[in-house]
Amino acid sequence: MIYFKAIFGVVSLVLAVATRTVQAALTSPCPEYFTYETSPSTPDRWHGVLVLPPEMVEDYLWIYIALNRKIHVFGSDSGTTSTENFQEFLIDKKKYFNFDSAKSEETIRFVTSYDYAQPIPRVKIIRVNGREICRDNNTTQVGNEISFPTRPELPNMLLISKLNATGYTPEFLSIFQNSTSGVAR
Repeated sequence: MIYFKAIFGVVSLVLAVATRTVQAALTSPCPEYFTYETSPSTPDRWHGVLVLPPEMVEDYLWIYIALNRKIHVFGSDSGTTSTENFQEFLIDKKKYFNFDSAKSEETIRFVTSYDYAQPIPRVKIIRVNGREICRDNNTTQVGNEISFPTRPELPNMLLISKLNATGYTPEFLSIFQNSTSGVAR
């Protein structure tokens, strides 16, 4: 009996620490609009709850959500969801009409599923109808925030130089033929 109590105590402690770790790791960058919901029974997913105040609710809702890394599944019952890279998502609620004379807040729920062996993905940016309402500057860059090098010493420019040195210039590279800097003229 003592052995059973010891095992139960250890398992309870591990679950409590794991639950606290997941919840501590998922602090919302904008708690006034967005919160994470986690469950110890599903450690490979979290639910997001976005609460929009009445002044943000329009006759349509276009919600852009960018995460700091790719995930396996993203879903929402609040509208049509789409993605091209499983890191940036669009929830589109085109046929949304608020028939009440007084607008009320709108709650949008979504779920993410990810590889539990990897770091937990977090919300980086949320935009509602083109207006940014949430940004987490503590995560890695995503989406249109990626900065591209502007120097001519880019690796693909070196490839072009090597191809030109061999005397072979593929048709799609012919615009660079008379260029020494790798910039089309």
